[in-house]
Amino acid sequence: MTRLPSDVYEVDFIHDHRLRAGKVPLYLVRWRGFSAQHDTWELAASFDDQSLVAAYQATKSPKVQAQLEKAEQLGRKHASRHHALDKSGGDVEGNSG
Repeated sequence: MTRLPSDVYEVDFIHDHRLRAGKVPLYLVRWRGFSAQHDTWELAASFDDQSLVAAYQATKSPKVQAQLEKAEQLGRKHASRHHALDKSGGDVEGNSG
């Protein structure tokens, strides 16, 4: 077994999702070696291995898959905009648009 850095946790499985603020998908993760009380909601960008998200999405209906993919695209666009504002010294926290 590959040894992971101490601040990296291994995903056992993703078992649910929700759309935060109706736009950004969050995935409910069960961590390997931990019980359900330690499950956490994570952004897709949090995963080092994006195939975990793809495998979870593949278990869903085509309609749900399309919703998640659209939300992921919006989330990436939103994150990209905030990153650009942050680098330019823009007011990331106060920007609502």
